[in-house]
Amino acid sequence: MFAAAIALAQTPEAPAEEGSGAAADAALVARASRVVYTRELARNRAAETLDTDRGAVGRARRVGTPLVARASAVGPLATGWSWSLSVETRDEPMAWSLPNGSMMISWGLVRRLSLSDAELAAILAHAIAHQLTGDDARDAVAAYRRRHGGPDPDGNRAAAEMADILGKLIVSPHYDAAAEKAADALALELLARSGVDPAAAVSAWRKVAASGSTSAPGLLALHPTPPERIANLEAQVAQVMPLYEKALADAAAAPKPPQPEKKKSPPRRNPRQPQP
Repeated sequence: MFAAAIALAQTPEAPAEEGSGAAADAALVARASRVVYTRELARNRAAETLDTDRGAVGRARRVGTPLVARASAVGPLATGWSWSLSVETRDEPMAWSLPNGSMMISWGLVRRLSLSDAELAAILAHAIAHQLTGDDARDAVAAYRRRHGGPDPDGNRAAAEMADILGKLIVSPHYDAAAEKAADALALELLARSGVDPAAAVSAWRKVAASGSTSAPGLLALHPTPPERIANLEAQVAQVMPLYEKALADAAAAPKPPQPEKKKSPPRRNPRQPQP
């Protein structure tokens, strides 16, 4: 675990099935994801741009934890991901996720937009949703295949090249309107199942749209937010409200963990009293 990264959960990666092209692609993308995240952490450490403020990083971890707990129920691709999250001291609102659950967000997202916890969760859920739909993995594999007709027998070289493709992809505008709508729908479901009010996504993306930051890798550059997208979000929220209400009911009905017993302090002795 990287010292500057905040681990949300740790689970072993699912083994790739030998001889399966899809499984081999998934294993290569997972390996490349680790390379990309390691490079990003190293780059930020060298530039001294990793946020080590416990308030910002701790809040992001707390907000993201319920999403991690429900991600595999919403998208089976998340099974076996190694989740981690770091905060970069970039003032521009930014959030990206890799196809193994590793995430990078910016100080500007945590602080500048004045997002509530639910709104911050909505942005994280959307970044995760693009990976749950397999958007970036598919695009990275397609770009790799355009360069090579088949797999590279040198696994290290293949992982390095895939990492170069994936690293550029996640910070470049490449999602079309259909991909954004699908990710929005999945993000709303993830929020609802996590017990986070999905309506927060509407206000969160309105704040992103109002920020006016349109340069990559800022949120608005990677995820255009025209008025019709906000309208679609509002319509989609109503569809997942029953899931949200069920999550709240399940949480209320769940047995509360036992409170640790307080140790009884021995009675105070009056120093003036003679010892027996």
